[in-house]
Amino acid sequence: MSCGHTTLRLTGQVLSLLFLLTSCSTYDQNTMLFTQSLANDPALRSAPRPEVREGEVIIPEREPVDPAMVGVKVAATFREQLNTLRKLHWKSRTRLQIEGAPVLEVLHAMRLDVNGDVHRSLRQTRSRSDARPVMVAEAADPERLRQTEIFADLAHAYTHTLSGKLVHSIENATWTPAEEPYGAWQCLLNDLLMPGDAVQIVAWPSGGLESITFLAKPNDMSCRGVVSYRELPDGTAYPATTHIEALDQPLQATVECFEYRVY
Repeated sequence: MSCGHTTLRLTGQVLSLLFLLTSCSTYDQNTMLFTQSLANDPALRSAPRPEVREGEVIIPEREPVDPAMVGVKVAATFREQLNTLRKLHWKSRTRLQIEGAPVLEVLHAMRLDVNGDVHRSLRQTRSRSDARPVMVAEAADPERLRQTEIFADLAHAYTHTLSGKLVHSIENATWTPAEEPYGAWQCLLNDLLMPGDAVQIVAWPSGGLESITFLAKPNDMSCRGVVSYRELPDGTAYPATTHIEALDQPLQATVECFEYRVY
């Protein structure tokens, strides 16, 4: 009797095992057929993968972007910026450095005219060795003041003045993916404001501005500048900070724009 029960138990276990193996095999076959059907689907084959792995880093693939539309949207951003800034006045502070040491600080009052040209008036200067603000007539070193004015001219030329001159150039420029930041696009324009200059614009597919880098040679002084953008409360992009350095002498400057107000 016990032998019969033992045989029945063994037979049941064998049948269960066979059922489990058959189920796994069927599942594997169905999974393989499903995977093959996905691989053979042309719509899915052409769809971009959500991400790719490069070593230890997971980098999301770029969204499909029409390069021509990037130029159209960035040009629209510059138009909006220009129309808004024509209604405002603001302040600009230029800090001159020599070999990294602060030398002079100059404050300007700024505005744009109806043609988009920059008008500025010098308000005060400040020697960095003396925290006391001094009027222009009291400036001790005319050469340092001249150099500071050159940097200030460059900063505003390649930000505010450039806004009105860039619109058509941007729309017709060749836009390519930027290396940094990831997902941004860039274009390179030449001979915009002076012979031999070069301007690189980095922007987002939505038209948002990331930065502008320019190379120029005013008054035989080769300079490189990088413009960083922020947004006014209404969302209008404006050039907040411009860092400029002379390539052939130890001069640097930082130009900040602030206190934008309706006049």
